[in-house]
Amino acid sequence: MISFISTHRNRFECLDIFLHSFELANIAFPYEIVITDLGSDKQIFEVISKYKSLPIVFESVPYFGTFWKTKALNFCVKKSKYNIITMLDIDSIVTESFCRNIYDFVSNNTSFFKLAHRVRFLDNYSNTAKDLVKKNEKIRLNIFFAQNNLKFRLAIERYTENEVVLYGQNIPVGFLNRALGNSHQTIRKEDFMAIGGLSEAFIGHGLEDLDFNLRLFRYLKKGTMQPILENTIFHIAHSYESDWNSERFKVNNREVYRSNKSKRVVAVKMEKDWGIF
Repeated sequence: MISFISTHRNRFECLDIFLHSFELANIAFPYEIVITDLGSDKQIFEVISKYKSLPIVFESVPYFGTFWKTKALNFCVKKSKYNIITMLDIDSIVTESFCRNIYDFVSNNTSFFKLAHRVRFLDNYSNTAKDLVKKNEKIRLNIFFAQNNLKFRLAIERYTENEVVLYGQNIPVGFLNRALGNSHQTIRKEDFMAIGGLSEAFIGHGLEDLDFNLRLFRYLKKGTMQPILENTIFHIAHSYESDWNSERFKVNNREVYRSNKSKRVVAVKMEKDWGIF
């Protein structure tokens, strides 16, 4: 029913925690976890082999350049088998209620939807959360998230085609069905494909999610945000590769984003090598 997709390179601890949290989530509906790995060393197989009980579709591609998240996620979508796509970063912790809510939402919305997921950064609490996941402390983990929820800073959330930034629990009702969200979301595969997926003109860090969200909003004319604790996904603090954050790619990504925005682009062209390494 749902394909959870993500990308990875040499973040072995994050990958381990990410997959372990899926074990704790006790998911009762059909799903798969599709991961594209961009040139990690052999340690990756040691992590993946620990989770034989999970329906993992793991693809290691021969790519060693600057992290190309957009092409990797498009590759994931090509490899996925379900019509519902949930896009997640590999540095995330999912919970049972988060996964169950996705199922409930898509079961009641059969066409033209986008569910934007609220993300909170664990920052200084990352090690505590990691330890609870590793120890299979499912109940204590839920209590920890509930008790410390307001201490975790929110990822930026945008609403409406004007990309209005709003924070907090008290988002005006009129905005909750006009959410752009961030890089974590659930949509139909056919809607993903209809707008050309993620623009592969974006390489390295920056703005690829803004561009995708804005184009998708123009196509769907709506997007849902559910700002409650149970539907939150949590982000683990980690380091970044230096070239991923280079100014050269930031300049390129800004130019692509601004051009698509000013031209009111909805669908980007899917070249012959779209989603192919």
